Amino acid sequence: MRYWTVLFVLLTLGSPLFAQLETGLVSRYYFNDGTAKDNFGPNDGINVDAIPVRDRFDNPRSAMYFDGNGYIDLGDEPFRMAISDFSVSFWMKLDEFTFRGYPIVKRITDPTTNEPSSWGIKFQDNGRDMEVQVAYDDLSQDEFALANIPDLEWHHFVIIYDRTGDLTLYIDKFLVDQNEIKTSFFQTLGIPGASLFLGRDQEETEYFIGTIDDIRVYRRALRGSDVDLLFNEAYIPVSTSELTDLDLAKHIYPNPAIETMQFTNPTQMEAEFIVTNSMAEKMLQGQISPKSSTQIAVANWPSGMYTLQMRDTKGGISATRFVVTRL
Repeated sequence: MRYWTVLFVLLTLGSPLFAQLETGLVSRYYFNDGTAKDNFGPNDGINVDAIPVRDRFDNPRSAMYFDGNGYIDLGDEPFRMAISDFSVSFWMKLDEFTFRGYPIVKRITDPTTNEPSSWGIKFQDNGRDMEVQVAYDDLSQDEFALANIPDLEWHHFVIIYDRTGDLTLYIDKFLVDQNEIKTSFFQTLGIPGASLFLGRDQEETEYFIGTIDDIRVYRRALRGSDVDLLFNEAYIPVSTSELTDLDLAKHIYPNPAIETMQFTNPTQMEAEFIVTNSMAEKMLQGQISPKSSTQIAVANWPSGMYTLQMRDTKGGISATRFVVTRL
């Protein structure tokens, strides 16, 4: 969970640091109020028996505990990385050193070979040795970044999958391992497959025991400066905002759009809006006044899925998807 403090002045909308941590961001899960809501985009997860608990700042119901039975399903389509570099950032606290399981895993099956590929994190039988796994083509071509978890406290992890050929693992902002990835691995990343799961593998045979918080998925290779910012991110109190609970899908039309698309800000506050394409590239950015509508021209945009996000100065965020199509 994230909270604003006096550092709000440094992290206001438009701040270079704030923008840096949102560049290429696909989804962000704070687990506030015990939900698996996406606090950046429209990709809400489904919580299946994961237990809301206190986070690393001791805030109640602000992280998710996995007891060896529960998991969270984040879906498939948003996390098909196609031709992108990608990164995952999260906080994790182990409960014990005696289990084998998957905190995070995504599996894809190549329809041309019927062979599975996967990326994610798993623990070995001793429960202390963690491996960031990349497996391609019947899981026989494995590459790993390895780490030994020092204790049962909170630690910050960043995993970077770089198409130039590197798999990199940071723990608590320090680079702990880096290995080459076979470029063949990336051939399957755009293929429809199983969901991105937190807390278990796809076969439901190996469950995780421990706590996860503040998970973010990026469609880019994070840099060392990004890792530092994520590790040092401040305690930020939850603000009240009309946008927080707004179903933005009800305020956007037509969807699908052909020539133009109109959306409404029904709240009492001015908001910033950003439109990104399926590769998380920014298409349009601007401001929208309270209780007003804005129309944007999409006739020259490629057909496909786009994300509209609105956010206000209280930290409230709402997002939805829309489709641009051609007759």
